[in-house]
Amino acid sequence: MARIRSLFRAPFRHGIISIFLALGAGLALVLATSVPADAQLRQLRRAIQKNVQLAVERQRLRLRVENSAGPIEALALGPDGQFMVTVSGDGRPRLWDLQNGREIRRQNRLSATAAAVAFASDGRRFAIIEENGALSLWGTDAASPLGQAVLSGPTPTALALSPDGAAAVVGHADGSATLLNLTDFSIARSFPGGGSSATNVDVGATGQFILIGAANGDVRVVEASSGAVVRSAAVTGATLTDARFGIDETEFYTADSRGAVARWRVDADSAADQFDGASGGIAGLAVETSGTSVAAVEQEKNLLIWDTRSPGSPLVIEAHPGPIEGVAFDADPDRVITFGEDGVTRIWSRTDGSLIIQLISTENGWAVVDKDGRFDGSSRALSNLAWVGETLELPIDNFTDNLYEPDLLEKKRLGVGQFLAPGVPNWDEGILPPPTATVDLPPQIKLDALTEIDVKVTVKDEGGGINGFFLFHNTKLVSSDRIVSQDEDEGSDGLKTITATYRLRPIAGQNLFHTNAVSSEAILGATNLVTVTVQAPPREPVLHVLTVAINDYLDPQLNLNYALPDARGIQQIMEAEYGQIFGEVRLYEVFDDKATRRGMQQALAALQDTAPEDVVVVYYAGHGEATDKDFYFVTYEFELPLTHNRLERRALSAGALRKSIENIGARRVIMLIDACKSGTAVAGFQDQMDRRVIRKLGQSVGLHIVSATAKEQFAVEHAELGHGVFTYALIEAMAGKADTEPRDGNLTVREVVHYSEDEVPALSQKYAKYQHWPLIYSRGLDFTLGKVASQ
Repeated sequence: MARIRSLFRAPFRHGIISIFLALGAGLALVLATSVPADAQLRQLRRAIQKNVQLAVERQRLRLRVENSAGPIEALALGPDGQFMVTVSGDGRPRLWDLQNGREIRRQNRLSATAAAVAFASDGRRFAIIEENGALSLWGTDAASPLGQAVLSGPTPTALALSPDGAAAVVGHADGSATLLNLTDFSIARSFPGGGSSATNVDVGATGQFILIGAANGDVRVVEASSGAVVRSAAVTGATLTDARFGIDETEFYTADSRGAVARWRVDADSAADQFDGASGGIAGLAVETSGTSVAAVEQEKNLLIWDTRSPGSPLVIEAHPGPIEGVAFDADPDRVITFGEDGVTRIWSRTDGSLIIQLISTENGWAVVDKDGRFDGSSRALSNLAWVGETLELPIDNFTDNLYEPDLLEKKRLGVGQFLAPGVPNWDEGILPPPTATVDLPPQIKLDALTEIDVKVTVKDEGGGINGFFLFHNTKLVSSDRIVSQDEDEGSDGLKTITATYRLRPIAGQNLFHTNAVSSEAILGATNLVTVTVQAPPREPVLHVLTVAINDYLDPQLNLNYALPDARGIQQIMEAEYGQIFGEVRLYEVFDDKATRRGMQQALAALQDTAPEDVVVVYYAGHGEATDKDFYFVTYEFELPLTHNRLERRALSAGALRKSIENIGARRVIMLIDACKSGTAVAGFQDQMDRRVIRKLGQSVGLHIVSATAKEQFAVEHAELGHGVFTYALIEAMAGKADTEPRDGNLTVREVVHYSEDEVPALSQKYAKYQHWPLIYSRGLDFTLGKVASQ
């Protein structure tokens, strides 16, 4: 039988059988040292030759998830494959929109452990039954239940909905079942049990018959309307673990604790087919809608898939590293879904057994990762993911340039769209060790005045080459212009070491310095963090707020309604609320015809002389467009039609903005982008480029970014709010509603960021009738923005 190993396995080192390095063709990471393209190519070629000579070993990586939501205890997939519901060990149901490629709702914790979850045939309603008898009905478009009730009697163990979604069947611990009308949750009929727990219940395709499987091996088929028993038989001498109808109500499938899987005719006493090949007890069973395939998961590790037309040896996939809870066929029967104790949902190819994608829920977010290491997800979830090797431990964020792929779930599951991330060559064989970088500073420095100090950075090639290095002060990038000396040396091991000295001014009190370097495969190495306390007279910080807003463009086709009110709202809330912790609040505004490309660049240049202690907030409200290379802020002088050449000549690129932000003296920078497209729906490719470019901007410079580049003007502007939904959420957050983590009267930038991430989708659903999720990148140091009244 075919056997495929899981992506999750113990890490090990791999030799240099295949050493292929990325030659920089798609590397967009901005390097701290400026190296011409031909020189980079020569450098990479030398690195390849040296790695072969030194027999540098690659390291295989495994994914580590912290703050997981816990084991997946129940899962249900809508018949059309758009929505999926999971209930994790933390007791919170989570709703995934698989077509749009993300988790869209985390519900409040259940009152008890979930016994089961089931979808109606319309794919837009689902029900959850808890072990305490609480039954609730939900809609995919509503955060509150459509109805709920509490059932008395034996503990619920199983759940199924009728094809029309009007009724639910609940199985109980004594083998009985209850049929309920979901319009008023009244009991339509009860089916007595034999004392052995109902392991599963199922409703046939016509809704006329109900199947009840009991742990003692008995299976009953009963008529829903009358309760008459059509079939009752003992199908196994072992513990029955699952039972369900086949393609119609004339057949059913069973599985037991000894690994037996069988197909039965309702009118026959013996099994029509036996499906052999399981090496252990079966935990769950699924039947493909056309009846051509049946899948089962063993209680440990393996997924098995049989072709029912010619039962023989199954395709066996090592699907999970430990216990598996269940299995389901996707809407496309070539995809099979498994879930288990490791808290990961995996989608597999039925054709060849390859892993398509992994879905991960953390306590406060979601992530997806494919077999080639590409990833997508919410900011809080991605901060909990890391790749771990024998000697390496790298946050998943370190692979952003190569592997961050917006809309990854949609692309992998449906096979649509193009990949934007170049990937890592030979990912399955591991990576070459990235360079290490260290900061050399004493733990304490005493200064009579806040003057500049020298910071020494040492970068060592560990076998993967050195393709750049970075120094961050209080998590913001220090410009390479601050390097006053740099030396290179090659050791006896043939590996290079770079020593660079930066000259910069610290702040009084605690200073955080960290450095890392990038390999020839464009992978950031581990971060070396040094904390230095500077004893010097303190300087009172100043809050600088730059607002750029364009309502009236040179081309009236681009005009907006709420850009200026949004910008003024941000100004007002910051001036009114945050002056108490800053020595001064300075406002800079660039509105309408002043917001040319040159005008924006001049305004940003004015922030270069801000002090390291200061805070800078940059807010942009206007149009934004993406090309296949960059994101552009559409400035006042831009005129339609939209072309790449026009954007390059008349708009401000994120690449140009990056250098301006890098040169800002303040170590704490927040960027808020409220950008919509030029009056038309945005192509998926452009939206993905928006997110990829803006995320990389935040990573490379080291700042907090909240971006709501929306699909159309209508989506972000609404008269009832008087603002765009994104800015409205920001103003609400800054007024104090974001003070939740913890609720202590101190409003921090990370609280504002997380509040926006949670509230913008809800507001856009309410006012624009579709959900929009802002892009969040929060790498910068968390800090207090202001004091607010405790909510």
